[in-house]
Amino acid sequence: MRISGGLARGRIVKAPKGVDLRPTEERVRQALFNILAPILAGCRFLDLFSGTGAVGLEALSRGAGFVSFVDKESRCLKSAESHSAEFGFPAESSDFIRAEYPQALAKLAGKTPGYDVVFVDPPYESEAALDALRLLGGLAILNKQAQARIILEHPTKLLLPSTQGALQLLRQYKYGNTSLSFFAESHAD
Repeated sequence: MRISGGLARGRIVKAPKGVDLRPTEERVRQALFNILAPILAGCRFLDLFSGTGAVGLEALSRGAGFVSFVDKESRCLKSAESHSAEFGFPAESSDFIRAEYPQALAKLAGKTPGYDVVFVDPPYESEAALDALRLLGGLAILNKQAQARIILEHPTKLLLPSTQGALQLLRQYKYGNTSLSFFAESHAD
């Protein structure tokens, strides 16, 4: 996998050996970051189910101010941390959290200022997509001062609710068998 834009453009992200992963396709990553371009500079970005770390590394490459990488697999986090250092990103621009997603989200909830972008890419064959969305809908994890978004990468065939807790589905983008669904907190005024 290659970083497709920004400071580390063209750099290769290698998957850790011995870990079964399904990285986000390059064309889907490019589309994601084209959509996020207006809000990416300096943002706080959470890469949940980070796997290879390619999405979080791409965010740093394109100007995110801080990225939290979350995965249950230590080899994935060590690989992402190694790539981050190799690509020259400052150590204080990221953290690496080894935990199952419910524990990680509970730990990160309520911190100020929160995240501007939460990217969620669980294994397609698991129930984690809907469960993570349910958890995120009930947690204070987004930056209240920004146009914060939760983005779920999922199989196109997976049907999602239009609302989940405080979250409202804004838009879906389809790329063959992969979809990106954008959620934001709904505010009753």
